[in-house]
Amino acid sequence: MLPTPSAFTASPAPRPRWRDWKVPANLVTALRILLLPPLAWAVAQGWFRLAIPLLAVAAGSDALDGWLARHRGQATALGFYLDPIADKLLAASLFLGLTLRRFMPPLLSVLVFTRDASIVMLAVMLFGKAGFGDFRPTRWGKLTTLTELLTLGLTIVNAVGNPLQPWLITRLLWLATFFMVFGSGTHYALLCSRRYWEWKAGAQPPDALEPNLPNSSASD
Repeated sequence: MLPTPSAFTASPAPRPRWRDWKVPANLVTALRILLLPPLAWAVAQGWFRLAIPLLAVAAGSDALDGWLARHRGQATALGFYLDPIADKLLAASLFLGLTLRRFMPPLLSVLVFTRDASIVMLAVMLFGKAGFGDFRPTRWGKLTTLTELLTLGLTIVNAVGNPLQPWLITRLLWLATFFMVFGSGTHYALLCSRRYWEWKAGAQPPDALEPNLPNSSASD
């Protein structure tokens, strides 16, 4: 689930409240996480006809929880953390599974893992060093996630044995995903570094510790 860009101030880490798991948008995100084990297992076992509908539901949940957060006032600090975790787990497990089944280039999977691991390490370092937590996602990052899901979906469809699209399209998507992952990862690292130094220099009020959520009394 993605809160709107204005839902959180550029401040130290917003504090999740675990009772917010009952918020419908967070339940949808949790459903996506619960789908990961059967989806990853289906890919690992080569059960691609089963993996296709599971991936479609997972991808749909990514769109639904974001819509609920933006248009139904269900943005929460818990969802702020859960959504990117769910996205990264989904991409990592499927890229790994498809690579092991020899349907995905190893170099692309390595890049995806490196990007996500680098972002997590950067977040842990900045949070551990100063309690800084302004890790709002960017539109470029969401576009990268969409590209990854499309690439994964078409690769799995090809793996069924009766591809619905020419092999050239899949390979072009591999190339597009490669550049999107590399570009968005570099951009996000530089952006988070800039946010951190601006915050450290006093650009943000030091007491702005809580997320500014719309209608928080109703949705939290």
